[in-house]
This record gives sequence, structure tokens and C-alpha cells, in this order.
Amino acid sequence: MNKDLIASVVLGLSIFLFFILVIPQYDGLRGVNAALEERESLLLERNIAIEKVKSLDRQISERQSDINKILVFLPDNKQIDQLLSSIEQASQQAGLQLISLSSSAPNTGVIGQYGRLFVSIDLEGFYPNIINFLTNLESNLRLYDINEINVAESSGELSGVLTIKIDLNAYFLK
Repeated sequence: MNKDLIASVVLGLSIFLFFILVIPQYDGLRGVNAALEERESLLLERNIAIEKVKSLDRQISERQSDINKILVFLPDNKQIDQLLSSIEQASQQAGLQLISLSSSAPNTGVIGQYGRLFVSIDLEGFYPNIINFLTNLESNLRLYDINEINVAESSGELSGVLTIKIDLNAYFLK
């Protein structure tokens, strides 16, 4: 009987120790496995995000020439001196006499992410020269938006000479 009692006590003690020591470790292991799966999914999401950033970086590198072209059309600052000299050069190429050229004060207009610079031009010349001037402005790298063109016959001695007043906007990035 003593043997049966010892076997029963050992069996009971082993079952008790199993529930006290092994089951909590097993539950802790399940929690660790769940945390491991969660971290693996976060790592996978992070790697996907890194690949997307690398892909965007490659696209930027591939399209850098397009970005540079856009920056020519919409420079990142006003560049008033270049703007005025390009208009003066366009008038000279067209054969018009530049009477006056004025621009608005800095930060005149703001449209979303673009700044706008108002420019007023007074010219004298013949009608075909006006068409050539407008063609020169259109083919210029800078983006211009003509608001108003006023043409009147000049009060001078020459017949056919016209006085032209052009109001336009030039744009730049803010």
C-alpha cells in the first residue's frame, strides 16, 4: 500500500507541478509567438514602405530632366532681371521699340503654390512686328499669361506705326 500511496502522491505532485510550471510557460510562449507574428508583419510593412521610397527615388532620378524643364517654366524665385531682359530681347528680335517696361512690387499675387508677377510693357512698331513679338513671348521658356493688349495708332509722323500696351503675368514657385 505504501507503494501505491507513493505512486499516487508522485502522480498528483507531477500533475500539480505541470499545471503550476509548464502551463504558464506554454501560455507565455503563445504570447511571444503572437508578438513575433505582429513584429514580422510590421517588419514586412516597413520593408514595403522602404521599397516604395526607393522606387520613388528612382522615379525622381529618371525624371530629373522633366523636373528641370518645369523649373525653367516656373522658376523657384522671381528672377525679375531675367524676366525683364527676356522681354526686352523678344521686342528687339521682333523689331519693336520698347518704350517702357515695368513690373509690380514683389509678392504682388499669390495663386496656390505659385507667385505671380505683373508686368506692363509699352511698345511701338508695325503690326507684323507685334505678331512676331507675341510669337517670341510664346516660344520663350518662361511662362507668361497675357491679360490685356491695347493697340492704337501712334500720333507721330510715320503712318502705320502702332503704340502697343501689353499687361501680362509671369509665374514663379513660392
